[in-house]
Amino acid sequence: MPGPRVKRRDRLTRCFTNGCWQATTRSRYWLSLAKSGASDMQAKDERKFLQDVLKVAYTPQDSIQPDGNIQGLGLTASYYHYLNEDHYAATHPDVIQPLENAILAMQYGNGLGAAVGYQGSDYRSFTMGFPFECISNEKTRNAIMRGILNYIIK
Repeated sequence: MPGPRVKRRDRLTRCFTNGCWQATTRSRYWLSLAKSGASDMQAKDERKFLQDVLKVAYTPQDSIQPDGNIQGLGLTASYYHYLNEDHYAATHPDVIQPLENAILAMQYGNGLGAAVGYQGSDYRSFTMGFPFECISNEKTRNAIMRGILNYIIK
């Protein structure tokens, strides 16, 4: 019989604040990390992970009016930002800003930060404030994934 069901946030919190963070801290010489999607990482230790590892500052923006467009990596793309019957939507994407030698790699149509990249001598990361899979055009989604992989691997 399976064990007790664990809430998604509880699993993520344990991963980011305990095991994964410790593994990340010890393994930076071989680590490349990509993360996408909206986040509820509000606790002090979760914010520390965002800042210290991903080099991201979360910028609460309750009033963001997403227009469904992003620009960056030499591309312009649309993402599902309204409820529809084809795909789930990122109706409230996160606004993120770069810290400590990181770059703003993508912006929403209104100019706010959509993705942050970091290339350190010890590891690389790429963080998106909206779910990657919400990019509506498959060809564009594949091109963006190639750009992300080139950024964190090369």
